[in-house]
Amino acid sequence: MTVGYFNRNDARKFRIRLNTKKLTGQITTCNAVIEGGQLLNDGNRSSYGVSLAIDRL
Repeated sequence: MTVGYFNRNDARKFRIRLNTKKLTGQITTCNAVIEGGQLLNDGNRSSYGVSLAIDRL
């Protein structure tokens, strides 16, 4: 399931990192944590966020 994407600059950096490790031309995955969605006092839910388990770009 896709839950987001890198901005253009981070995507470029990530492609360079994958190329350096000879990991191009294949699907890349990582662990992630979905946070948020708590029920608020007004009955609405808070926004969701996703933290990816990758080294900083």
